[in-house]
Amino acid sequence: MKLDKSKWPPGPWHQEPDDHMFKVDNMPCMMKRNSVGSWCGYVGITKNHPWYGHGYDDIVDIDVHGGLTYARKSNNIIFYERKGEALWWFGFDCAHYNDFSPALYKYGFSRLNNTYRTFEWVKAEVESLARQIKKEIK
Repeated sequence: MKLDKSKWPPGPWHQEPDDHMFKVDNMPCMMKRNSVGSWCGYVGITKNHPWYGHGYDDIVDIDVHGGLTYARKSNNIIFYERKGEALWWFGFDCAHYNDFSPALYKYGFSRLNNTYRTFEWVKAEVESLARQIKKEIK
């Protein structure tokens, strides 16, 4: 889905994509921009991972921006299907206090004292999340 950025203020989000899929240590990773213009990052795991099926609040030893805010199974991410097996995705978002969401600018949310989390910044955070999750595979 392509977002309409025409009412957003000038910024790096106009040159960035709205989604991105990649792998880290053979773990599927994904980035998607949400409706307010902030990035969300995800890492998918298979049933052999001890965290498969757990909620994001169950996982306490993860250091990721704003903490984990997403845990869910998905069959509809075709790119990462493995023989029809659904992956369990853990994710985080960049729409927290002091994060700048460009689509909210029109409602008076200022960039002053708020930080826009760029594509490259979020990609590094997803890579870090993937490596932390990978360490839990025994």
